[in-house]
Amino acid sequence: MNWTFLDYQDKKYEIGLYHGTNSGNVLLYCNETIVVVDFGVLDTKNYSFYIGDELAELTIEKENKNFSYRLIQNVKTLTPLNLARIQQEKRYILYTFLLFLSLAIIIALLSYILITL
Repeated sequence: MNWTFLDYQDKKYEIGLYHGTNSGNVLLYCNETIVVVDFGVLDTKNYSFYIGDELAELTIEKENKNFSYRLIQNVKTLTPLNLARIQQEKRYILYTFLLFLSLAIIIALLSYILITL
């Protein structure tokens, strides 16, 4: 299996997985650097690892006699990057609230001025 991953800075990572379905041997690499080596994986198993600053999760899932593979970005675990994302999202919410509050005040002032004329 192979995946191409772009991080938040558009840096490209090539992720590769070898899983011997008979031996169960697992080799996971990222940009030619070995990330995980495991032996005898003949059932469902999960791995967590970093791709740059991003936390990723690889799932090897056994379905009957076949395996399926899923690589996802973990944005829920409180890593430094995910904490920074949460802070940025809070700022955006605050800015949106302040924008609408400012618009409401301007509309109220204009309405008051038009009524009093």
